Amino acid sequence: MIFENLSFIFCYTIFVLMRKIKALDIGCGLSKVPNADGMDVLPLPTVKIVHDVNKFPYPIKDNTYDKIYCYHILEHVDD
Repeated sequence: MIFENLSFIFCYTIFVLMRKIKALDIGCGLSKVPNADGMDVLPLPTVKIVHDVNKFPYPIKDNTYDKIYCYHILEHVDD
């Protein structure tokens, strides 16, 4: 029983490490997080999704991204 649990944990860990994590960098501008998709209000070369963070809903389906980065956007969000 112990070995079965360890085997499962080992296999799951390998799966997680090998899986490509999908990341989104909201408000990336020109300095996007490497290997992430960029979202910004300006159509810059680093931007994949052009969208204003103050407009809802966002043009992104649920569960599309595993990780979201939001650096330096708080000052751009309306109350």
